[in-house]
Amino acid sequence: MKRYMIGFMLLLAATFCAAQSDDESPLVFLTSQAKDKLAASDQKQALAEEFAKGCPNVQLAEVASDADYRVRIQPSEDASSAQGQQLVVNDPWGSRLNEVQGSSIAAQVKGACSLILADWSDQPLTREKYIGAINDGFRKDGLAGSAEIVGDNLIVHSERANRMRFNLLLANHKTAPLLKRAGFAMFIYTNDARENYAYDVKSGAVNENYDMKLSGKAPDSASKSGTTEVPAPATPPPATR
Repeated sequence: MKRYMIGFMLLLAATFCAAQSDDESPLVFLTSQAKDKLAASDQKQALAEEFAKGCPNVQLAEVASDADYRVRIQPSEDASSAQGQQLVVNDPWGSRLNEVQGSSIAAQVKGACSLILADWSDQPLTREKYIGAINDGFRKDGLAGSAEIVGDNLIVHSERANRMRFNLLLANHKTAPLLKRAGFAMFIYTNDARENYAYDVKSGAVNENYDMKLSGKAPDSASKSGTTEVPAPATPPPATR
C-alpha cells in the first residue's frame, strides 16, 4: 500500500525527486473540483498563470505525489468570491490549512501563497506535525513504537526496525528534504536493542551500526509504549513503520 509518509513521511526520503529543482521552495499541485474536464483544465491553467505571477517562491508540481501542498479550486458559498469559487489549501499531511476567498483569482492565489509560505517556513510546526503523524501511524497500525525529539535528533523507536526498512525510508524521495526543513541534525531508527541506524541530515552519511548513547538518550530509557504527548495532525498521511 502506498504511504505518503510525510508522516513517517518518514523518511520522507533521500534525494528530492528530479522534478524538484530547488528544495528550498515548496512544490504545489493544483486541482479542480469541476466535473467537466475542459472546465477543470481551464481553471487549473488560470491558477497556474496566477501562481507564476503572484507567487514566484513556489514551484508547481506536475505529479500529485511530488507535491508538498495541494491547492484545489471548488465552488464557494461566499457570493463575493471570484466567480463563486474558492481555493482550499492542504499541507503535506493532507490537513486543510484553510479556505481562501477573494474577489478575484489573483487575490485568492495571493492568500493561498501566504498560507503556504507561512506553513513552509514554520520549523517548530513542521516538527510537531511530523512527529505527530509518525506517532499517530503507530497507534492506528497497532504497533509498538514512538517518535521523539532529543536535541536536534529525530528518534523513531519501532519494534519493526531493521536494515531493510531503514533503507526503504531513506529511498523515499521526500525524506531528506523534510528532515532538513524540520531542522533535524540526525534521524535515528531503532528497536532499542541491536538494530540501531542513523542518517546524518547535513552530510547524508548513513551509519548502520549506530551507538544509541550518542543520541543523548540511552536505549533502555527510551519510550516503547507507542504513546506520545505530542498532538497528531487531524489527517496525517499513513507511513511505513
